[in-house]
Amino acid sequence: MHLDLIKKELAAEQEALSQIAGQVNQDMEDFLATLMQCRGRIVICAQDQNREAGRKTFSALTQADTPCIFVYNDETFAPDVELVFPEDTLLLLSLEGDSDTHQHLLRFVHEQRCKLAAITSDPESPAAKVAHSHLTATSPATLGTLGYLLARAFNQARELKTSADQA
Repeated sequence: MHLDLIKKELAAEQEALSQIAGQVNQDMEDFLATLMQCRGRIVICAQDQNREAGRKTFSALTQADTPCIFVYNDETFAPDVELVFPEDTLLLLSLEGDSDTHQHLLRFVHEQRCKLAAITSDPESPAAKVAHSHLTATSPATLGTLGYLLARAFNQARELKTSADQA
């Protein structure tokens, strides 16, 4: 019984990795560059069915002591909440990319002049169009795996930059 669950998870992960392999291109390079330009914290935004992807990405970033926070409700972006600052970069993980919450988030990004890196299922979504960089994920498994892989690559790039700066 449990082996079937493991096989199912492995199949989903394998499919996600196959889809991501086709995206290893300049868009992914630009996405990482947007994250690398962050002078503050990376603010991971994921809601509802996307929370698991957010948790996975947050976990990978915190393992390397990357300054980041994970938020998952629209109250975070109310005008009276000072949680996100202009030097922060928002990392939106959302298969939808066009919910009411995202509209509120996008207004916030514009007003605060934060950078936005978005992973959505629709490159024509409002979030994708406003984002400084965008990648496409077609399923929750792809979203979680892509977020995690980008976080790992970001951590490695940050370590290389730190080593080069110290040399």
